[in-house]
Amino acid sequence: MQSVWDIFKKELAFQGFKIIPNGVAFRAQNGENKKYNFEKAYNMLTEEIGENATLMRNIWIELCEHLITPCIKEHTHDNNHEKIFISALKGLAAFLDMFSSPFINQYKQIVKDALCTDIVYFSPEDIVSICDFSIVIDLTHRMIEKLIYIRRLIRSAAQGKDKINETKIVTARGISGPWANLDLPMLERVWDWDEESENFSKRDESIKKQRRYSKGLRNYNNGGPVGEGHYWREIRNEPYSWYSSENESPYPSRSVLRWN
Repeated sequence: MQSVWDIFKKELAFQGFKIIPNGVAFRAQNGENKKYNFEKAYNMLTEEIGENATLMRNIWIELCEHLITPCIKEHTHDNNHEKIFISALKGLAAFLDMFSSPFINQYKQIVKDALCTDIVYFSPEDIVSICDFSIVIDLTHRMIEKLIYIRRLIRSAAQGKDKINETKIVTARGISGPWANLDLPMLERVWDWDEESENFSKRDESIKKQRRYSKGLRNYNNGGPVGEGHYWREIRNEPYSWYSSENESPYPSRSVLRWN
């Protein structure tokens, strides 16, 4: 089974970072290979997260300018553009619901007012711009979350191999069906028949030896008296007369209720 350190190395390699002695190596956007220690790489990612956060704020400011200044003149729009525009506004409102701050609350009110405004008062240019802004906001948010995740990995990797290997891996298994346990190694989900064939071959024999199948039949091959096997008497299946059902019927009825 892979150690936690091996999993860390593979996950960072998938994100474009290779663990080297006392640091990480990665390929910059200009194609240059760079090598930083863990602290330098952590600070670099922090700066990049801050730049993307600033970009996100600027995008929201520009987006709100388009939302709070609808045109007085009515416009006609294509039905497909209307659906995309409404979906973009709903997506922005759902995105803002994940956060809470004085600035975010201002954006929430602006988007809410835009949802309550008739679409005919938005120009076709504004509709296209607002849809583009929603896409850029989603991509920027995903980039920030990815950078935060990589920074967290690097901070953990800086603790060293021995410290990381002491960490216990907790595996979530909350899904049933054909897509369950896909994060487990193959041999923990699928195994050869030879490994379990012996258990399955003895299962039929153990079932036959159960008491309900052997009760009263112990002398079947010994020449002694043989019983009838196991018989479970269900009193409610016994016949009774309909005319005397009030007294003989095993089923409960309202006749058993007596008033004092």
